[in-house]
Amino acid sequence: MVKKRIILSSLAVLTATAILLGTAGCARKTPEKFIADVQEALKQGDYPNAIIKLEDFLEKYPNDPRAINAQFQIGEVYAAQGKFDKAVQEYQKVIDKYPAKSELNMGAKFAIAACYASSTSWDKARDIWTKLSQDTTNALAASKAKFNIARSYEDQQDWTKAEAAYKDVLAYYPLPKPFPKIASENASIEATMGLAGMYSKAGKTEKAVQTLTSLQGKYPGNEYAQGVSIYTQVMIGDIYRKNKQNAKAIDSYKKAIAAYSKITSDKNVPDKAAWATMKMGEVYAGSLNDLDTAKKLFQSVVKEYPKSQWAQYAQAGLARINQVKSVPSKDTTGKANLPVPPIAPPAKK
Repeated sequence: MVKKRIILSSLAVLTATAILLGTAGCARKTPEKFIADVQEALKQGDYPNAIIKLEDFLEKYPNDPRAINAQFQIGEVYAAQGKFDKAVQEYQKVIDKYPAKSELNMGAKFAIAACYASSTSWDKARDIWTKLSQDTTNALAASKAKFNIARSYEDQQDWTKAEAAYKDVLAYYPLPKPFPKIASENASIEATMGLAGMYSKAGKTEKAVQTLTSLQGKYPGNEYAQGVSIYTQVMIGDIYRKNKQNAKAIDSYKKAIAAYSKITSDKNVPDKAAWATMKMGEVYAGSLNDLDTAKKLFQSVVKEYPKSQWAQYAQAGLARINQVKSVPSKDTTGKANLPVPPIAPPAKK
């Protein structure tokens, strides 16, 4: 649970390798061969060999501009294997060897904190996040650190401290310049949803609902906010369903469907129409257990918007429905046991 929730970059091993390859600008083939070998080892899941190759690269090319990325990636590979003590040691080398490289230096600090959190060394993790949260030179990193502190208390089910920490995150917005307004809005939305989720887990149903409701209609002109505004009705429905308040849950789901339906009628913006239709399918399948209606909606996305990015989500929904040999019976909360795609608001232009 902790590994999935705390921001941990260890699963981005292949991405880090791509960065190495992307920055390779020299004509020397030997360093590039090392990097290619690392990538191949990672694809094969051969982590020990990947580490050996990375260490060889550092030994032979310590002054290569990609050396810091290689050092960081050694930590990534150890973290991906759950060897957090070793990962911490390797990340620390990034901090010690490359102090001037502020971006990866900062990333290494976050990674070390994530390793501590993944091994439930909460105090050590929060010590690092607290220091990062006080960094006046990087407001975005500071807000991220505050958010991690809140989630760590939530993972420990310390609801009082978690609530205070989430509110501390929200009080930090808007971010100062040069961060764009939309970055502050989106970060604030995520923190608000985090607070609502915490309230729900703590059994504070009405506080959770009130917190989600506060997002509805907020930040006009922000497409992500508009998508979240509608989706909060689904989240509210899930909260009510969890508490066996099925009538309220169904009412919330229907409100979400009505809002999505309005968007689908605007054929002048096909990408939004496709997204809204797909989201309606999700609600029918995952919340109302109406697989027949969900199937029709998914099929309409594939047929009417075949080139849309949302057609792929719809196809995934159809595949899941087709895998169900018989419609699963509703559980005591009124939800079908059918997985659906995650929330995906309209793509930003």
